[in-house]
Amino acid sequence: MHRFYVDTPLAACSDLTLDKIQSHQIEHVLRLKPGEALRVFNQGGEFEAVIAAIDRHQVRVALQSPLAIALPGAVAITLFVAMIKPAKMDWLVQKATELGVREIVPLKTKRSQVEHFNHERFGKIAQEATEQCERLDIPSLCAIVSLPDALSKFKGLKLVACERHGQNPLPDIFAKRPEMPAQIGLFIGPEGGWTEDEIVLSSQCGAQRVGLGKRILRTETACLTLLALVQHYVGEI
Repeated sequence: MHRFYVDTPLAACSDLTLDKIQSHQIEHVLRLKPGEALRVFNQGGEFEAVIAAIDRHQVRVALQSPLAIALPGAVAITLFVAMIKPAKMDWLVQKATELGVREIVPLKTKRSQVEHFNHERFGKIAQEATEQCERLDIPSLCAIVSLPDALSKFKGLKLVACERHGQNPLPDIFAKRPEMPAQIGLFIGPEGGWTEDEIVLSSQCGAQRVGLGKRILRTETACLTLLALVQHYVGEI
């Protein structure tokens, strides 16, 4: 069943008009016709709907019964990731969305090679991934921040992926905590790794260093590896 995210309140037995991009997709790509079923959703829930009319390249749908109630995950996971090339960031945003990340924050680090973050492009990718994977909320995409600002302002559990700096086993980190934190921040460095100063800074800000195995992973691979592992420990996978 095709799903479409709408940024407007939803209510049963009401009509709404989809935006131009969604209308074009329905009419010219999917070639759906009036009377055919689809679903619309946002963080407020998901509804069955039928196409009521297609007029002047605008699609109007009639909402029917609700299908789901949006329940946020018990733990909000924020991914702090050093800037990488756009093609890799495309893939990362898509997959992190599928894995349930709540927020993505691009980081400016000492060894970052990229300085631009295309919010519009990555926002569309996040929305499409949300529609595909059947989650209700689209992850937030934040402005670029420096590593010192990110470390000092994030108040939840901070986990910094490191390849060779006194790593703490992830199971031990969670086993030592009396309860699951409400927020977890995952910090992933650039292709060249963190500098020594950045490692020291992370410790001074209360972050815990974690390893991801014996191999050196690319930034996007490390992001998804740590995200999947943490989602397992918090009970989402």
